[in-house]
Amino acid sequence: MHLYCFILAALLGLSTARPLQYSFRHFCPTFDRRSAAPTSVHALNIGDFKVIAALGDSMTAAFAAKNTRPLGVIPLEDRGISFSMGGDSDAVTVANLIRHFQPELVGTSTGSQVAEICTSDRCPTVIRNVNQDGLNGALSGAVVATLQTELEYIQTEILRRDDIDFVHDYKLINILIGANDLCSGCSAFNNHPTPDEYQEMLTSVLDNIRSNIPRVLVNVILQFNVSQVWDLTHNIPSCQAKRAGGLVFECTCAFLGKDNSRRQMDDLAYEYRQRARNVVASYTRDDPSFGVILDPGFEGIELKSWPLDMLSTADCFHPSGLAHSTMARSVWNNLFRKQEEKSTNIDVANLPAIYCPTADDIIHTD
Repeated sequence: MHLYCFILAALLGLSTARPLQYSFRHFCPTFDRRSAAPTSVHALNIGDFKVIAALGDSMTAAFAAKNTRPLGVIPLEDRGISFSMGGDSDAVTVANLIRHFQPELVGTSTGSQVAEICTSDRCPTVIRNVNQDGLNGALSGAVVATLQTELEYIQTEILRRDDIDFVHDYKLINILIGANDLCSGCSAFNNHPTPDEYQEMLTSVLDNIRSNIPRVLVNVILQFNVSQVWDLTHNIPSCQAKRAGGLVFECTCAFLGKDNSRRQMDDLAYEYRQRARNVVASYTRDDPSFGVILDPGFEGIELKSWPLDMLSTADCFHPSGLAHSTMARSVWNNLFRKQEEKSTNIDVANLPAIYCPTADDIIHTD
């Protein structure tokens, strides 16, 4: 996901894939929203959220998620179908599923646009497309050190917007980060935070959220082993051609490294996940205005068992629209499970139905 050459690379020989069915009509019965909001973030049902936001990288920005593109100058992010934040009509996303139960939900990202690229912690040159980004703070190329910059954007927007009651509205923030750190997480291209540094930076972001954003629940989503993209694609001629044209730089340790480099990536991914667990476990339920939960749903993903159309045809690396809808289903269903009951894998051959919550389904924070 390193994006040094993304705009050029995205223009190299894009193929046309069969149409992907990432749209939906959702028929879960709705329920009446409460007349008075609960007094604690630890007692929320899905209809209590008024605001949704996200921090992350190109996966949350839905880079190259739509597979069919015209040649020439093209938009590179499809934020409207982002698994966690997409607000495009009928896209299967966590945001749209929440909106089914809370039509007044705000913060979703929409449409397609040129990528907002960041390859450092501060990202001084990024110009936000506020109208389409919404509260999707993700930046393509982001690393864990970038999260503070993304959070500053979200905080500013939440305070600026007239459709958000900063003090009283309940907010859900999804965080998925680490893929770009892992892509430089091998000895051959050593430019990644240590597990201790990863834990420190994630803790700092969560502390910042707790101190500055009231009535917020944070969902920390564990990163899968990104190196597996190599296993799925390295024998595919169209993918080989794209990497020969420069797309190896999306994930140098996976695509330029050897088997040992990919094992180092996986070892680091394991350590990052363990540190994320430690961070989430360190927060208690004493604060009625702040909660943090852990979603292990991507942890056990085995990409070798996934069909190739789960990856974008633009780069054979990023999730396609079909994958985004599948990821959304996983995150959504896990929201309603107790921690010990949450799924840790996405079996694409046996996907569970989208869960239909009732007013009695509380988002568990213990």
